[in-house]
Amino acid sequence: MKDLQHHKYVSPFEPDFLPENKAYWEETFPPILQRRASQLAGTARDLSWQAALAMHERQFGLTKRFLSLAGEVAAAVCVASFRTGDVSFTYGGVSMTGPGGVPEIVLSPQEWRTSFELVMLSRRADLIRAVLDYPEEYLRHAGGERDEYGFTLVETMRAFGLGQARWKDLALETERNMEPERIRIAPANWLAMERGRLGLMRAIDTGSAAELDAALVAMIKAHKAYYGRGAEAKKPGGLLCLPALAFAAMAHDRGIRTSVVSDYMPLWLVRGEDPPA
Repeated sequence: MKDLQHHKYVSPFEPDFLPENKAYWEETFPPILQRRASQLAGTARDLSWQAALAMHERQFGLTKRFLSLAGEVAAAVCVASFRTGDVSFTYGGVSMTGPGGVPEIVLSPQEWRTSFELVMLSRRADLIRAVLDYPEEYLRHAGGERDEYGFTLVETMRAFGLGQARWKDLALETERNMEPERIRIAPANWLAMERGRLGLMRAIDTGSAAELDAALVAMIKAHKAYYGRGAEAKKPGGLLCLPALAFAAMAHDRGIRTSVVSDYMPLWLVRGEDPPA
């Protein structure tokens, strides 16, 4: 389906950009994370963007590596934020101990949702638990004005991830918070992606592969509509649809297989396979 192909993207980066960044993330960054994990709220997103760029450059091993590191960073930020004393986390598969702290830039609801999707894609129970345990009250410390739906969507995804039946009521509350009179900030094309997350959870709950496929197509189309034009199309992060990837992976592990093929959702990532040669 044409709508599921990548939007046009021309990389502005030199050929050695990704290998040099790999060296940074593997050699320079670990002691930074160990010293100040609570202060790195946006870092998991940055790593996921580099994973998407690596996918575009067909450096599939780097895509998997960056996504793996992104999931570990997402969990480390959740573990270290608003804590006192030393906390433990992993990075690059290595156990670390570092100080907890009060973050200067607090994880936002959107960054929590990205963190949730990265750890779900990692399929690592320790990372998933770290993100699911991050309290909503901490998210409300994030600066700036925010639409209320963002917080109830977090709670919907958290309850879904924990297998709590109340996620369905929270999903309805989130939809009410997405009604036009309650939205002050989010544009319509952004809200379409947020609704896509609700559709994916409902499809997985039915156990129907057909409903999952329909929800994935809707999610990917909404993703492309937002990231495939204007200034957003110049950013590499939009080349992967993390919500589609994470929920499709969750469905796959529950025995619900998708037949959707999309540049934004490589099936080898959905299936947890080794990257293509």
